[in-house]
Amino acid sequence: MVIVGRPFFLIIALLVFSNPAHAKFNIGTDFGIIQDQNSLSSNSLDQRSYYDFNLYIKALERMNLYFGAEYLYISSLEPKDTSAVANMVATNILFAAKMQFGKDGLYSLTLAGSPTVQATYKVSGVSSEQWTGSAYLARLSLQPEIYKHVRLVAAITYYSATYTSKNQSTSSLPSQTNFSRSLFIPSVGLSFFF
Repeated sequence: MVIVGRPFFLIIALLVFSNPAHAKFNIGTDFGIIQDQNSLSSNSLDQRSYYDFNLYIKALERMNLYFGAEYLYISSLEPKDTSAVANMVATNILFAAKMQFGKDGLYSLTLAGSPTVQATYKVSGVSSEQWTGSAYLARLSLQPEIYKHVRLVAAITYYSATYTSKNQSTSSLPSQTNFSRSLFIPSVGLSFFF
C-alpha cells in the first residue's frame, strides 16, 4: 500500500499552476540490485533490490532546485536458517528535493523522506505482517547528458526506514515492537528533462 499525503498534491498543484508556461519537469527511473551467496548452503542467497521512479518540478531556476516525489519499491531477501527465508517488501512515496550542481548539472544531490511508510515482512511458513514507520533517502548522482534532454544516471543511494507499529496480530517477530532496515546500493537509470 502506498501512502501519499494531501500536502504533496497541494505543493505540486501550486508549483504547476503558479506559472504553467514556465514549469519545467524532470522524470527519471533507477534500478539497483546486490546479491551475495556462499557455497556452504543452498539457502544462502542474500539479495537487495531497489527500483525508483521519480517526478520533479523545477522550483528555483538559479539554484537548479527541484521539488517532487520518489516512488520506491524495495525488496530484501535473506536466509534466517537452513530452511527459512525472510522477505521484506516496501512500496512507498517519499517527498523529495533535488539540487543539480557542477558544469551543466553533471551532479545532483537528492534528499527525500516520509513520516509514514509501510512494509510487508514475511518469514517462510509464517503469515505475513504489515509494519508502519518513517523513512528517509539520500542520493548522490552523476548524470551526464547522452542525448538532448536525456541523462544517464549513475547513483549511490542510502535508504533507511524505522518501523514502529505492526498492523497484524500474528507476528514473525514476536519479541520486537520495532525494527529498522537500511540499504546502501549503487544504481543506474535514465532521467528526462522537459
